[in-house]
Amino acid sequence: MIAMLSGTVCDVYHQGVVLDVGGIGFALNVPQELAFTPGATAAFHVHMHWNQEQGPSLFGFTTLLEKKVFMQVISCSGIGPKIGLTLVANITPSQFVAAITMGDVSLLSSINGIGRKKAESIILQLKDSVNKLDITAYGEQPELLKQLKSVTDALKSLGYSRNEIEFALEKIRKEPQESTFDHLMRKVLGALAKNI
Repeated sequence: MIAMLSGTVCDVYHQGVVLDVGGIGFALNVPQELAFTPGATAAFHVHMHWNQEQGPSLFGFTTLLEKKVFMQVISCSGIGPKIGLTLVANITPSQFVAAITMGDVSLLSSINGIGRKKAESIILQLKDSVNKLDITAYGEQPELLKQLKSVTDALKSLGYSRNEIEFALEKIRKEPQESTFDHLMRKVLGALAKNI
């Protein structure tokens, strides 16, 4: 099993690079091919995916956290590596964890290839396992995520429905990182009061 590869980038193409490792060229599917230029050195955390019709494919990620997010996404039934790669290319690990934790169907369904039903399915399948991703260990700053999760839990305890909570969170998702729990709760309760 290949876990990591380090070498020289020979070619860059749509969602992929060719990496020269000791004279052997590895074709890697990557989320952000524009981050690489031919002739530059690069290192990847690698996942090998097997397809019965097409055989093995290699997927490369510049951080271990991106690889772990990808692995979680493709562990969901009905989600293949192409969608997993697109997701990693479009949202950060913190955004991914926040989306699963808060049931943010709108964010996930905005990603190409993920409709509302697939987004709901991903959230349902990963809500118990996403906390295993220790994003703080990789330099992510999930302070707002923690506050939003506290707000979500508080709203549930107050008897608000999932749809009401999703509506309220939509109003505060772009709050600055320094927003406090009290500030966020006032915002969501105000939004819910206006929606009654």
